Amino acid sequence: MYTVRKMAENKVFESIMNGLTESLEFAKGDISKARKISVTVDELPQYYNVVTVKM
Repeated sequence: MYTVRKMAENKVFESIMNGLTESLEFAKGDISKARKISVTVDELPQYYNVVTVKM
C-alpha cells in the first residue's frame, strides 16, 4: 500500500524521467515531444557615482 509520501516521490521520479527522455529525444533530433523555452534577460541598468557603505 502506497503512502501519500511514496505517491509524491513516484510523481517526482516520473516527472524527472519524462524530462530526461524528452531531452534525449530532442538531442537525437526528435522535436515532436520536447518543449523548448527561451528566456530573454534585459540589460541591467548601470549606476554611476555609487557610494559603498561599510558597516
